[in-house]
Amino acid sequence: MGIERALPLQDKIQLNGLGLTSVQRITDGLSQAARVAQFIEFQHSTIQPGFGRRLVARFKSDYFAALAEGLEPDGVFDYLVQTAIDNAGPRDTPEIHAAALSVVAYLFEICEIFERE
Repeated sequence: MGIERALPLQDKIQLNGLGLTSVQRITDGLSQAARVAQFIEFQHSTIQPGFGRRLVARFKSDYFAALAEGLEPDGVFDYLVQTAIDNAGPRDTPEIHAAALSVVAYLFEICEIFERE
């Protein structure tokens, strides 16, 4: 899983109808994109082969669940971040919130979640 965007980021944001708040959150989350990519690669290559695929599958499942609930694009983004926080376990810290946002923003950027065409 490398950063190979199917669409330029701004085009994907427009395609998905995301608002200014989501755009700001994506920008904030992408400040850690390189660290997220390194973490996923480390997990995949040393600890849990297939980690990246399972992570993407989980987020895609959550994405489609949010769509099935009828959430609007910004609501879907918030839902994905909150679901990632909830799945992190009992720790509810600013670091967990930042990590969840970074993972969702990264997966958005590399076109693994949300519409890409």
